[in-house]
Amino acid sequence: MESNAKVLILGNRLPANYGPVYTDGFFEIFTAVADNTGASVIPDFLIAINGDQTLFQDEGIHPTAMAQPLILETVLPVVIDLLDI
Repeated sequence: MESNAKVLILGNRLPANYGPVYTDGFFEIFTAVADNTGASVIPDFLIAINGDQTLFQDEGIHPTAMAQPLILETVLPVVIDLLDI
């Protein structure tokens, strides 16, 4: 049974402390999966907030509530395009 669902992969980067071999491979996998499946992809959905530590929780990994509108600006246009609205 087909659903005709449209898939959007939201990729992101790991912290640098994992090392470049692991972090680069992790980052590249999102686009590779999209290419192999026909899914759409945003390679780094946190691109608008990367580099601004005030938009991350104290552990430095997860975005704060203040970051959500900026993340929305990255993701929403792609979702709207996928939904054809």
